[in-house]
Amino acid sequence: MMQRKGLRTWIAAAGVASLVGVAVGGTAQANGIGRFVEHDLVSDVAGRADVQDTNLVNAWGMAQGPTSPVWVAANHTNVATLYTGDGVTGPPCPM
Repeated sequence: MMQRKGLRTWIAAAGVASLVGVAVGGTAQANGIGRFVEHDLVSDVAGRADVQDTNLVNAWGMAQGPTSPVWVAANHTNVATLYTGDGVTGPPCPM
């Protein structure tokens, strides 16, 4: 059971990191033949992404306004965190 939860957490974190990268800075780059390279910006696991955020556990929701950073909700830690395109995070907001 623990392995399954860890896998789901990793998939969620990788998905959110990929979406944050595309939504904020367009960091996914085409390699010329219609494929993209994944670049994880944020993860709760040390060394997996550019930025480690221990609050990003079971990320499930994302929102962004025209001029605002990206809000990401983390179910396991019950917080929402603001992420900018350069990986800077704001203080987590309790949900």
